Amino acid sequence: MVRDITPQMCMAYLDTKQGCSSKTISAYKNMIEKVSIACSAKFHCENFYTQEVRNYKVADTHKANSKRIYTNQQIEQIYNYKSTRQAEIKTMAFIGCRVFELINIKVSDINLTKHIYTTTIKDNRIDTYNTIKIIGKGGKVSYRPILPQYREFFMELIKDKPPQARLFDLPKNTKQARLIMSNEIRRITKSLGLPQTGKNHEFRKYHCQFAVEYYVSLGWSRDRAEKFVIQRHLSHSAERKDLKEIYLYS
Repeated sequence: MVRDITPQMCMAYLDTKQGCSSKTISAYKNMIEKVSIACSAKFHCENFYTQEVRNYKVADTHKANSKRIYTNQQIEQIYNYKSTRQAEIKTMAFIGCRVFELINIKVSDINLTKHIYTTTIKDNRIDTYNTIKIIGKGGKVSYRPILPQYREFFMELIKDKPPQARLFDLPKNTKQARLIMSNEIRRITKSLGLPQTGKNHEFRKYHCQFAVEYYVSLGWSRDRAEKFVIQRHLSHSAERKDLKEIYLYS
């Protein structure tokens, strides 16, 4: 019951969020405070968001937490596991997208047939052949490359579907979509006997490291491959050295 919640329980809950950034920890504290105020007003119970909880320190291991949890082989076990969300998980692994970016992908956003040129603020003029149009943070549009080994998967995914249809039936509410995918990934990893985490960024890291090795195999320099992957596959600035550490060398 609400009246049984104690400051100690709040701090124990915050301890489960180790690995999150300080900003995320603050957001969780704000959430607890709002709930505490609402419960005190409605049920006349003692405020469990005390000064002790407000000042409670949770280790910021965000950077340390960038280390890969799963090996490439384990990631492949996860995305090959038959589930109701297998297509979404494969898409995250194959193009390195985030969960919220899956929500708005339409069939027509996947271009496997035509050389169509367009211009984006970040990438300037690009050929959208073999790409997927993604609406990312802040509504920014990017075109994520599809590596040759994944073409067949996406061809089957859009087969016989109307162009304007959404590719996935995830809720349009970002939080709900993230929860669905996190729960599904946890269920799969539990079934496989792997560490249980719902972090979709594991697939993003897998994809980036795989993509770099693909371009290097074509004769690209590693520096060129890394910058291209960060810019075109992650939709970040190619000069972001911190992202190299998080996504390419974790």
